[in-house]
Amino acid sequence: MLKDVDDVEFRILGPLEASVEGRPVPLGGPKQRALLALLLVHAGTVVAADELIDEVWGADAPPTVRAGLQVYLSRLRRTLGSDRGNELLVRHAYGYALMIDPDRLDAERFEQLAREGRDALAEGQVAQAAETLSRALSIWRGPALADLARVPFAQAEARRLEDLRLQAIEHRITAELRLGRSSDVVSELEGLVAAHPYREGLRAQLMLALYRSGRQVEALEAYAAARRVLSDDLGLEPGHALRQLEQAILQHDQVLELAPAAAMVERAPTDATRHPDDRPSRADLAAGAAALHDPALGPLPHVIRRESRTMRGRLALVAAAAAALIAGLIGIAASQSEPAVMLPPRSLALVDPATLELRAVISLNGAPSDLAVGRRAVFVALPGRRSVVAVDPSSRAATTLGAAVRPGRLAAGKDGLWVLDSLSRRVALLGSNRVYELGDAPAPGTAPLDALASAGRDVWLAERDAEFVYRLDRRTGDSLAIRNGGSDSFFNGGARRAMAIGAGSVWVSNPVSTAFSTDRLGRISRIDLRTGEVIARIRVPAPPLAIAADAHSVWVALERGEDLWRIDPRDDIAAAAVRVGPVVDLALGEGAVWSLGGDGTLSRIDLATNTLTKQVALARGISIAAGHGAVWIATR
Repeated sequence: MLKDVDDVEFRILGPLEASVEGRPVPLGGPKQRALLALLLVHAGTVVAADELIDEVWGADAPPTVRAGLQVYLSRLRRTLGSDRGNELLVRHAYGYALMIDPDRLDAERFEQLAREGRDALAEGQVAQAAETLSRALSIWRGPALADLARVPFAQAEARRLEDLRLQAIEHRITAELRLGRSSDVVSELEGLVAAHPYREGLRAQLMLALYRSGRQVEALEAYAAARRVLSDDLGLEPGHALRQLEQAILQHDQVLELAPAAAMVERAPTDATRHPDDRPSRADLAAGAAALHDPALGPLPHVIRRESRTMRGRLALVAAAAAALIAGLIGIAASQSEPAVMLPPRSLALVDPATLELRAVISLNGAPSDLAVGRRAVFVALPGRRSVVAVDPSSRAATTLGAAVRPGRLAAGKDGLWVLDSLSRRVALLGSNRVYELGDAPAPGTAPLDALASAGRDVWLAERDAEFVYRLDRRTGDSLAIRNGGSDSFFNGGARRAMAIGAGSVWVSNPVSTAFSTDRLGRISRIDLRTGEVIARIRVPAPPLAIAADAHSVWVALERGEDLWRIDPRDDIAAAAVRVGPVVDLALGEGAVWSLGGDGTLSRIDLATNTLTKQVALARGISIAAGHGAVWIATR
């Protein structure tokens, strides 16, 4: 249970800071600050001592690291006022937890306000949304965890928070546009587009703001610039929504005149005031459908289906169509998710793939790091316990098994379950005493291994901080190092590797850099399973975060943005397929693609139509898998 300690506050939206009774407190040197930051990132949950050591010290941990850990934790207790009864840092049997009320951490306050603002916008409460989102953004003092920029876990959390900040900015600007403040946001949008040239939502907003400010030529020039940058840098065309907006501007489409009509939508007549004959005609519905002819925009707003056949009804119809069009362009669509079903931490959830109803929850005796579906069981890695939990899909009985190496990543293969210890670069089959060790990378140096996949009797692995992919032959123990990078590769220790096997290939990610943007780009390398040769390199607008593949398609979630991308193995072309929100993990199975969102949203995507068919809100998970007639979600 979280302790409500009103005199202690923590701030990570900028350099790490803490205050007790309103006064800043010294947080010590780099290791102690990193330790506090890690506990704050996982506030309210127990972090295993081994995980604290791995994340803060990494491969450079000295033999006396456990004693050093205790010294730093003791200093933090004193700093945070344990001598005054503020027992915030709590020790458990196998780890430590920082037990604070969410309001005591600035990042939690920001995320809560950002959610409230986004929900208000979706409900049509535009002025409230603008005010709430402005309050959320005012909490930021600079780049998140700026003083820990070289620490890998801090880099990952900072990128997640930065993406949430950009989403909040997009949502606030949407509210400003709906309030008729187009001229006020043009300069801000120009700066944002220059800093983040591959975010099509920002470019759509800039085009709309310019058009509504009477600057149609500049709006079209903004589209031309977007097309030029995407084509030159990524080899991609603008998405369907951006192209649709360009056509609407060329045609002076009435749907873009949102500001005056939006008020009419908010003042639509209630059932008590509507005339009995105020029913939509077939022509009205056809006009609304034409205005919204974009599968990604979802169903017509409720106001369209029930508005009148009078001129007032037609204007409201167009206004609602406009709202939905712009919403689709920047990702503020009406919610399709079911009411939230909150999962407990450190659990494995079974979800029905047809109804998305929760079937069962299995408690885990530790914090999970990965999840895999085998032929007869579902497996969960518990690195802090140095064990793997095997769950029988039929009886749902859970058995804890010891592993020859500390399990960080899992991959089910022909021979069984492979277990990877990322830091020691060792891999083993569950139940086997034989441990395979990968030596140093040829160049530029050895790095932790962060991705694992299995095909036939080979095991494939990828490094986190370097550019090599390895193929390990189980029979001989030999490994082949395959160069995955290039002259533009950007390996700074902060990018997560993603890997999947499908269509006779290994698909693996790496980030790439560009001189024209502060945003990193991304690339998927396609490696032939038989020869080990890189046969294609496919650019995407951000570093890939998760990959799922089968014989017919490859699905990719990116570090930034809200779209899932689909690659056709026949031509190696990537295209934005469906908008689901920020993604933590992906899975393919049970007849669908499944995405697990950063906010806990589970999304089901139809493989044939590339459409989002259902969503449900769950507690935040860290890994997802599909198989044995269920969707499986592990929570921390």
